[in-house]
Amino acid sequence: MNRADLGSMPEALNQPRALSPQMFGGIQGALPWANGMLYWPTLDDASEMDDYDRAAVMRAARYLYKNSGVIRKAVRDIWLLQGCLMPIPTTQDRDWNRKARAAFLARVASPAAFDVTGKLSWKTMQAWAERKTSIDGDCLCVLARGLDGGGMVAWYSAPKIITPPGLGKEDGWNQGVKTNAQGRPVAYGLETAPGRCIVIPAGCAILYQRDPDPAVPRGESDLIHAIRHGVDIAEIHGFTKASVKLSAAVGFVETKTEADKAPGMAAAIGGKKKPGCDEKPENPAQSFEVVTGGGGPCSQPCPRA
Repeated sequence: MNRADLGSMPEALNQPRALSPQMFGGIQGALPWANGMLYWPTLDDASEMDDYDRAAVMRAARYLYKNSGVIRKAVRDIWLLQGCLMPIPTTQDRDWNRKARAAFLARVASPAAFDVTGKLSWKTMQAWAERKTSIDGDCLCVLARGLDGGGMVAWYSAPKIITPPGLGKEDGWNQGVKTNAQGRPVAYGLETAPGRCIVIPAGCAILYQRDPDPAVPRGESDLIHAIRHGVDIAEIHGFTKASVKLSAAVGFVETKTEADKAPGMAAAIGGKKKPGCDEKPENPAQSFEVVTGGGGPCSQPCPRA
């Protein structure tokens, strides 16, 4: 294999159809699928999701969280199972440990002293971050200082992390994260207003995500594999309830013309029918009339068969 072949290898791997099938190893996963080749156009980890894919996934995941009780409970159970993490000083100096813990709790227990917005404490911050990470894939924590010089945090949800206008991958930016040649994050883009963005150095912020991948700049929603199924379940529930409501609101009345009426059993055997009792004819020629109104009393006389 010459140098030219080595240089073309990554491009060839991203185009499976260009490779001639050898199947020397007999790997079942490489066999053709019944519906053709699976759609996975790239093997570049950093390019698996772009800004459009991420926005579409976040929008669908947020829809399911707001409208599906199953998805909502699954997201909330993650936090309930994990619980609140609390640092505990364990140095040899017990007196210092006690003072350090007291100073930490005095800061983080008060939302006004801990969070820039004044809404999150240490415990509620973790619940918020876990929920946002499960739905959106990640969130950004910017380290700040209060008026008293103490540490504070400012949290931003995933849609606020954007690439500055006019910049792109050729400038080292990908989905709101700028990385160096080794893939290490060096800055984050934070949207402050529509069309406006500030750059936050990576040393002043923490991108919180699950299962970080060195080759992927951002995290992925925990619901990414369940979005299709979740939408199907929500639609099936909606269609089922709509059918029940439709059945209760619309009735069908069977009618027959005089020529199609057949004699009842009583008339056939020469008996007498009780007044007001009409027997259903055998094998009637059916026609239906739609009556709306939710099954309430009808003001018009109902036709009889």
